[in-house]
Amino acid sequence: MGRWLLFALLLGVMGGGSREPGDLPTRVEELSRGGYLQAALGLVEWRLDAAPRDGTARLLKIKLLIRGRAADGALREYQELSRIHGDHQPDLLDSILKAYLREEVEAGGDYRLRAAPLVARLADPEVRPLLHELASRGDAAARTVAINALGRLASTSTPALLTSLLQDPDPHTKAEAARGLGRLGAQVARESLDRLLRDDRESVRIAAAEALVRLGDDRALTVLLQALKSSQSSIRIQAVEALGELGKREVIPALLETLNDRDSYVRIYAAQGLARLGEAEGLDLLRTTLQHPSLSIRLYAAEVLADLQDRTPTSMLRQVVASQTVPYDIRLYAAWILGRLGDPSGIRHIRPLLEDADPYVRLRVAWTLGEIGSPEASPLLEAALQDREREVRIHAAWALVQLYRIGGRPEG
Repeated sequence: MGRWLLFALLLGVMGGGSREPGDLPTRVEELSRGGYLQAALGLVEWRLDAAPRDGTARLLKIKLLIRGRAADGALREYQELSRIHGDHQPDLLDSILKAYLREEVEAGGDYRLRAAPLVARLADPEVRPLLHELASRGDAAARTVAINALGRLASTSTPALLTSLLQDPDPHTKAEAARGLGRLGAQVARESLDRLLRDDRESVRIAAAEALVRLGDDRALTVLLQALKSSQSSIRIQAVEALGELGKREVIPALLETLNDRDSYVRIYAAQGLARLGEAEGLDLLRTTLQHPSLSIRLYAAEVLADLQDRTPTSMLRQVVASQTVPYDIRLYAAWILGRLGDPSGIRHIRPLLEDADPYVRLRVAWTLGEIGSPEASPLLEAALQDREREVRIHAAWALVQLYRIGGRPEG
């Protein structure tokens, strides 16, 4: 739009140049509804030039920037609003985050892959269209994450989408869609799932069997039990994880036998399933695994125990997160597990990593702080909203929204 037309619009809507703030929202809405978004922004900026502390005008500007797909600008204005008025407005930050994620998903490539876990973890009906977009095309890893999330969110449109993905050429996509249909209880997909029991890929057959058992077809248990004998440890892990989640007591003998599997991770999954079924052998093995010579295996057992709200690994986790000789990603993992046990003590040890030169490290820290979910992390994440790297700002915004949703408000 030319400057003269913009100026004319401003004069016309301002009605002779009045600067009364009460009329501003109405005028801005008229302009933006008429398709004159830039003119509406110009009007708001004109108001802010005259009255920089006008919270109404700044809030309008943020909403216009979100509508105009300018998430970076919206975040800067949000921070200015918070600085001047001390009002953090979590719903507003949530809207900015969704604008960020929409831009990432639409950008494609690595951006979609980066956005996928954030969109999935929001579990918000408003982002379901983004999940559908991620699940339908693009990087296989991003698709798998989105399909997994859709399989946990009840929606009238989701079963049809997941059923269509049972024909996808990518086996991971096909398997994740099958599992999702089982979790959703989509009886309409039983015939399609039954056909997948004859799929060329063993991983797909196992996923279809798991779904069918969830849908009430216990005959498919045979497929899962046979998979425990597979020569591939990844297949045995998939089968024993499914058996543990299904919660059927008739599989206890098979899970007990699997405690002797040669693969440590298979044994851990078997122990988890047994513990969920109330069998002491499972909990005993998990606690014993905390003494395993491999730190990664010890931490994985600790994560499973945290899922069961067993605090046995707390002391070990605190030592790991405090150690300066342990790689940063392992320390973050330990802090995250502690957070799942309601212990935020790892925050003070990982906070220096927010100053790391590598933006990926800072990104991972922001994610971890959001997952820990302690109000103690709020000031750190508010500061990270000003990080020089866009991807870190996005993760910091996501983490703060996570905190807001569980009641962890930042310090004003």
